[in-house]
Amino acid sequence: MTEPLLLGIDVGTTCAKVGVFQLDGRPAAMRVAPYSYAKTSDGNVAEQDACEWWSQVQNALRATLAQIDVNALRGVCVGGQGPTLVAVDESLTPVAPALTWMDQRAIGQVRLLSERLERNVPSHSFLAKAMWLNTSRPEVYANTRWFCQAWDYVASQLVGEAVVSTAPGIAPWDDELLAASELDAKKFPTVQQLGQILGYVTAEAAEITGLPKNLPVVGGISDYFGGILGSGAVTRGVACDNGGTSSSFNVCWDNELQVQGIFCMPSFETGYWYIGGPASTTGRALDWWRREILDADDWTIVNAAANVSPGSERLIFLPYLAGERAPLWDAEARGVMFGLSLHHSRAHLTRAILEGVAYALRHIMEQIERAGATIQEIHCCGGQAASELWCQIKADVTGRRVIVPEVIEAPVLGSAIIAGVGVGVLNSFREGACQMMRVRRVIEPDMANHERYQEFYALFRELYTAVQPLYPRLHKTA
Repeated sequence: MTEPLLLGIDVGTTCAKVGVFQLDGRPAAMRVAPYSYAKTSDGNVAEQDACEWWSQVQNALRATLAQIDVNALRGVCVGGQGPTLVAVDESLTPVAPALTWMDQRAIGQVRLLSERLERNVPSHSFLAKAMWLNTSRPEVYANTRWFCQAWDYVASQLVGEAVVSTAPGIAPWDDELLAASELDAKKFPTVQQLGQILGYVTAEAAEITGLPKNLPVVGGISDYFGGILGSGAVTRGVACDNGGTSSSFNVCWDNELQVQGIFCMPSFETGYWYIGGPASTTGRALDWWRREILDADDWTIVNAAANVSPGSERLIFLPYLAGERAPLWDAEARGVMFGLSLHHSRAHLTRAILEGVAYALRHIMEQIERAGATIQEIHCCGGQAASELWCQIKADVTGRRVIVPEVIEAPVLGSAIIAGVGVGVLNSFREGACQMMRVRRVIEPDMANHERYQEFYALFRELYTAVQPLYPRLHKTA
C-alpha cells in the first residue's frame, strides 16, 4: 500500500511555498515560487496582486506534484499571510489589489472600532481595512461579493466557492465586530474552524494545478499559527519564533495569562494557550537593507557580520520600518540606527539589524515571562532560521536554547499537519506536530555574550521611549 502523503501550501508575503510530506515529517517534494513585493508608498500603503499569488501557487503545485505519486495524496491545506484583505466578486475574481497586513491606511477606522467596542482593536484589524475600503474606494466595496484572507482566496479557487477558515479565538470577524463596523454582513462568508474539510478540488482546479480531482481541501490558518504547529512548539514552556518577512513569537502555556500588548489565544488543544504576538518588519528589515541599500541578493554580507563583535561596536537598530505590533502597537513608529559613526561598516550595520530583531523578540519574551510564564527553549523557523549566525544571536540575546527544525518553512509543514488531522490520518494537532517535526540542530546560548547584550538591550528599550514622542510630529510633516 502506498504511504499517505500530505500537502501544505503557504501563501506568504513574498512567495508561495508548497510542500508534500510523509507522515514522519520527511519532505517528499517542496517548491518556492516568489512573487512581487507588496507595493508600498509613504510607509502606509502595502498592496499585492492576489491573482499573482494564485498563479504562483499553480506553478509551485505543478512543479511539486511532478515529483510524487499524486494518488498517495490524502488532503491539502492552505495557510498564509494575514490579516490581509482580499475583495472578490461572485466568480471569486479579485476586484482590487489585496490590502496586506502591512497596510496602515485604516488607522482611523481602527480608532473608530475601538471607540465603538470600548476596547483596543489591533492596528492590523481585518475589518478596519474593509471599513477603509468602503470609505475610500466605495466603487471597489460596491463590486465586492466576498471578503476573505489570503489563504481563503487560494482555498476558494481550489473548491470553487467562497470559504473562510480560522483558529479558535482569532476570527477575523464575528457578530459584534460586524455590527460595530456597520458593514454589509452579507459580504462576509461563514467562518469555519481550521481542520474542517471545506470542500474538494474541482475539475477546473485539478486541470490547472495537477491536483487530483475531489482531493479534500482542509481549512487552514495564518502562517502565524501554522508556524507554531510546524515548529513543534506544542508543549508547555516551548516558544516558537517564526521569522519570515515579519516575525511572531509565542509560547505554549497551560494557563490563560493577560499580558499588556500581547495576545493570549486558545491553543489547538483544550487546556493550553498561546501567549505572544507579531513583530512587523523583522526579516523585511534585512531584505530592505540588502536589496534597497546594498543592492545585493545574496547572504555574503550577513556572513561578514559574524566578524563583528556582539553589540556591533555600540550600534543599535530599531527595526520598526512599518510601525510595530507586539508589544508596542505603534503604527507610527519608524526605524532608527542609533550610534552611527565613521568607523562603522556595512558589516556593523548588518549585524545591528540582526541584533535589533533579536532585541524586539526579547521584548515580547520578557512581557510574557513577567506575567508568569516560563520559556525553556525557542524553536526558530522561517527564512531567518536559515542563518546560523542569526539563530546564535537570538540564543545569545535571549539566553535560551534555540532549536532549528529540519523543515524551517514551518508554516508549510503546519498546513500539512492540519490537512492530516482534517482527513483523519493524524490523531490530533499536538500528536501530529510531535510526529512530523524533525530537529536539524540545537544552538546553545553563549552566556558571556548574553551578559554583554544586557546593556545593549537596555539601551534598545530606552531608545524607543526616547524617540516615541517624535513619531507623531514626523508624520505631520509635509
